[in-house]
Amino acid sequence: YATSGGTPADEYEYDATFVGGGGSYSNKTSSDTDGDPTYSLGSYDTFAAFVDSLQEVYVTWDDDISHGGGLTWRGASLRNAADVLEWAATQTGIPVDSAAFRSIRASLSAYNVDAVIEERISPWEWVKSNLLPMLPVTLTVGPLGATPMLWRVDARLSDATLILNADADPRVARTTPIREDTARITNRITVNYARDIKTGVYRGKVSIGPGPHDSATPTAYVSAYCRESVSRYRYPDGRPMVVETSIDLPCTCDDATAVAVAESRARMDALARRMVGYTAPVTPYGPSIARGAVTRVTDAPAGLTDAVGLVTDVAWSLDGESADVTVWLLPDPSTWGAP
Repeated sequence: YATSGGTPADEYEYDATFVGGGGSYSNKTSSDTDGDPTYSLGSYDTFAAFVDSLQEVYVTWDDDISHGGGLTWRGASLRNAADVLEWAATQTGIPVDSAAFRSIRASLSAYNVDAVIEERISPWEWVKSNLLPMLPVTLTVGPLGATPMLWRVDARLSDATLILNADADPRVARTTPIREDTARITNRITVNYARDIKTGVYRGKVSIGPGPHDSATPTAYVSAYCRESVSRYRYPDGRPMVVETSIDLPCTCDDATAVAVAESRARMDALARRMVGYTAPVTPYGPSIARGAVTRVTDAPAGLTDAVGLVTDVAWSLDGESADVTVWLLPDPSTWGAP
């Protein structure tokens, strides 16, 4: 709060309890005719005197829209990552493809945001620095405005919207050999979360890796992707190649969110990315060609039969008759041996 001449310059609801004694103070006094709470400054002097003696005060918001609840949007507490992304996009002043954001909301239901913006910053910079590192999402600008692109690293064959069958359609042609990108391999991942605003220390931590883990460490998880990684890749002396990384999440205090981030990152980065290029005519494939599209690829000479992938890049021909696409071929755990 701010004071001016002994009275608050800005009026906020407060309902404070001080740990270790000192009492509780609230300026909630009654309800108006609509049942909404009303507030007065009657207890402000007492509260302010106690705060002044403390020197430092830190504030949290309950996840309850009837009592604060932090930022509310569309009548609900703003926590789902898709909603937070859309809200941030609306603050930029450019058009927003709301339908596209709604379409990924269920897929991001495991990702909850707990954050406070402490200083002036552009919405895009805040999203880039704080939200995108924890999400399998890329933000782009499409015909309808700001648009999210979801990387469905858990996609299955039934999810495919683009079917590329080079065996059945000679107009679908492979343009590159299958190549492996090993630059980003990480197979032991630590996620730090629940940042203490006062100290800057992350109070929560989960890790995921190839295992085995000490059963006394309940926040350590085993990933089949990480296990497959250490079985495939070796150092020159024959030792399993273990590559560690650490991710800081300043925008969540939620245990399940931290686990979801760790699992998603393991799916994306534990194994080398296998990439392949194809060209396809706009008719009939054009409407299904888009970055992020789940793709089913069949190409016998390349050893691919109903392989599931994601389109990572699209280049349209100058005459508009065809498109070159790059497909990230997703790993298939069903082909791996038992641990």
